[in-house]
Amino acid sequence: MSFDLPTTMKALVKTSEGKSFEYKDVPVPVPQNDEVLIKVDAMSVCGSDINLYNWNDVARVIASVPFTPGHECAGTVVKCGPQASIPLGSKVGVENHYYCGSCYQCTHDEREICKNMGQFGHGKKTSYGGAAEYTIVPAKFLYTLKRDLSPDEIAMLEPLGVAHNATERLSVKGEDVLVIGCGAVGLLFVMEFTNTDGMGRICECSGAPIMVNASFSMLLFKALTLKTVHGRRIYHTWEETENLVADGKVDVNRMISHRFPMSKFEEAFD
Repeated sequence: MSFDLPTTMKALVKTSEGKSFEYKDVPVPVPQNDEVLIKVDAMSVCGSDINLYNWNDVARVIASVPFTPGHECAGTVVKCGPQASIPLGSKVGVENHYYCGSCYQCTHDEREICKNMGQFGHGKKTSYGGAAEYTIVPAKFLYTLKRDLSPDEIAMLEPLGVAHNATERLSVKGEDVLVIGCGAVGLLFVMEFTNTDGMGRICECSGAPIMVNASFSMLLFKALTLKTVHGRRIYHTWEETENLVADGKVDVNRMISHRFPMSKFEEAFD
């Protein structure tokens, strides 16, 4: 199998600090060593991408100019470097946390919190991202799909994986779990529901300090084990979420509100 590749492509790039991105023609990159060139089939917009678009204080911490944004993407392998062996035509998702493989966390199976982590789509150890017709990813950061998923579903495995990681670490099977997303959760309601006992497991997803603090009041008295998550267990979580979506147990398509061509990125980010 071979692909007829163009020499130039459209991409979003941020070459200097400031709001928005440039939509421009750039050369199609050539994969080197263990790199893989993928044709981007879909990219989803994350909350962090909004920070990068606006280039606010958060963006200055999590990103480095220059870069192409877009860390949640699905693609098709179209060319491999001489040290990469993923079959052409393979459908892949990108593990955007570029772990080093040698720090304490990496050598203790905690690659998702690597001490020296790079970040695809944020300009951290790579200038590439998913907001381009083609992009470059080292082979070890690609998850090759085993099941038949659409590009949209593959792109959603990255954010779904964070939620799966959190719930799996809570050991939720057979348990009542309070999930806090956004908005207020009534303490009185929780206590009435649990006959004043409180919850044994709470998954706090909003990140709002008021909700984090309120969670402690809803827990079983003196039964506190605090767990935090960042990203996915590489690659265990990818396998788990792929099966959940393929088996119809999670419908990520219900989370997709709009679809835009890349040329309408301003409208998409607005």
